[in-house]
Amino acid sequence: MHTKPIELFAIPFTCSLAAHIALVEAGLPHTVHWLPRVSDKRLADGTPYTRINPLGKVAALRLPDGSVVTENVVVLWTIEALTRGGSLGDAPQQRQLLKWLSFVATELHKQVLFPSFDALAPAETKRDVLVRLLGPALAYVDAQLVGREVLVGDTFSVADCYLLWALILVRQLRYPLETTPHVDAYRKRLLQRPSVVAALDIERQAFAAAGVQQAS
Repeated sequence: MHTKPIELFAIPFTCSLAAHIALVEAGLPHTVHWLPRVSDKRLADGTPYTRINPLGKVAALRLPDGSVVTENVVVLWTIEALTRGGSLGDAPQQRQLLKWLSFVATELHKQVLFPSFDALAPAETKRDVLVRLLGPALAYVDAQLVGREVLVGDTFSVADCYLLWALILVRQLRYPLETTPHVDAYRKRLLQRPSVVAALDIERQAFAAAGVQQAS
């Protein structure tokens, strides 16, 4: 029986990049619905995106059974489970995976990256999160990466996908990543991974097709 592909709803180079990399890495059959960076997001056929996700946020997944998964941590957790045939390993490994997904979501994504790239956020707020929050968060990650290639166990996981997306944006903020050498080496190493190279190339094409200039 032919199985329908997973559908990913995404905006190029936003946090949905993490889910995109994860799907490519896993080799899971999928299609990507690219959405515009506007409040009234619509699919290519004109369907309002809010019919998929009432909050209008990415990433979202529509699974072959028709169910929709939203919120980045749950989206990535779902992809990891599908990748491993429904098994997420032993309990300690599951806890580590959830820990890192939650860490990136709270300490980097929402606390630092969201205000830093929010056009309406005051300049003072942007300076504050970079000085007060970003440094300690990256220092923590740097210490955890000593002697490690990936975040959880010995296998590249969705936690790595999410952290890499965050580090790509941190780089755009001109943060001196050389102050956290293990983080910087990790970022450079993952950027060479075939799934990452492939996903980034697809995202660049989608970005160009949308007529949006990518940040350097």
